[in-house]
Amino acid sequence: MIHAHLPMHKQPCLPNEVAILDVLNSSLAQALADPNLAIKIQQIKALLYEKRFLEVFETESWLDIYAARWVPSRALAFREIFDSIGLLERSEEVAEFTKGKGKENAESMPETAVAGTSFSAEPLRSAQKVICIGGGAGSELVALCAVVSQQLGSKTEQQEDSLHPDSESEDVDKEEPETTSATATTTSVIPPLDIHFLDIGPYGELINSFQETCLSILPGISNNATNAIFHQIDILAPECTTLFENLLTRSSAQPPIITLLFTMTELFIQSRPRTIAFLRMLSRFAPRGTLFLVVDSANEEASAVTVGKEGRSWSLGMVMDGILCTPPPAATTGSEEPAPKAKALWRKMESEDSKWYRLREGLQDHYPIKMENTRYWLRLYRRN
Repeated sequence: MIHAHLPMHKQPCLPNEVAILDVLNSSLAQALADPNLAIKIQQIKALLYEKRFLEVFETESWLDIYAARWVPSRALAFREIFDSIGLLERSEEVAEFTKGKGKENAESMPETAVAGTSFSAEPLRSAQKVICIGGGAGSELVALCAVVSQQLGSKTEQQEDSLHPDSESEDVDKEEPETTSATATTTSVIPPLDIHFLDIGPYGELINSFQETCLSILPGISNNATNAIFHQIDILAPECTTLFENLLTRSSAQPPIITLLFTMTELFIQSRPRTIAFLRMLSRFAPRGTLFLVVDSANEEASAVTVGKEGRSWSLGMVMDGILCTPPPAATTGSEEPAPKAKALWRKMESEDSKWYRLREGLQDHYPIKMENTRYWLRLYRRN
């Protein structure tokens, strides 16, 4: 994450952003009150700078300190990202795709490509499975709960307006809440979320704390709206294959959503071959229509990958595109007839090579540790 000194966002902070910080202030009260907080943060920073990630994330006594320092900026950025791309509102779009109505589905998947399982489009209100890889620190959980709370609040306001139509004239001059193109055009309601968090560190207690605090602070959030499940596992280890097979192939009526946020760089540093093998395993089990969101720091030095004998440097976003969106080689047919051309396993739906999340005016007043702007790259893929 970039330590940026850009000016704050000119617009005032949003209520759901303040609510996110209320959740964190409450859940992390003990860590924020630690008299040695600043010293511990500097120790963690030194390890992260030296890319000794596992020493941080496997040390239980540091997890609350890490969360207190880094989760606020990330949770705020993730909330905006989820909202801006309409990540949770895409169930109807995915349903249309899995029923084969999209133009890009005119041709079926060739037998030479690994075909994902098809899902019935009904019922749309069944639980939506979300799999957050590397999400143990809780940024994704708090951001997802904030988006759900915002959506449920908007639905409640619409219902109240329909019951009191005469009040519309009184509200004409009120400022409209800030929305994005994704949220402004959708009328669908976010389904209940079953959120699975996979991480190498012992984050279960922290996840439970965030979930309980979200239930008590965020309007509309209940056990029926979000359900958090934590899995402590090394996703690059061979034993993770069984877990992913269970999570992806035994899903609900609609395909899952997978997120990999500010984790890809760490995985490539640990082991490039195992990371590529992991992505291929994910592609093998992911059902047709699965959404896969990847976000990481746009710091060029941190996210550059050297490829090939010539040592050419590529951004991680481009490497991801190559791994996921390049068609597999066509199988030989044993005859002079050309083999059918295989399709790529994933389709790139959204792409940003460098984008900023900037703190809005007044937001820093709600949290005791200095937060920061975030420059990131983004890819949203859909399984073909």
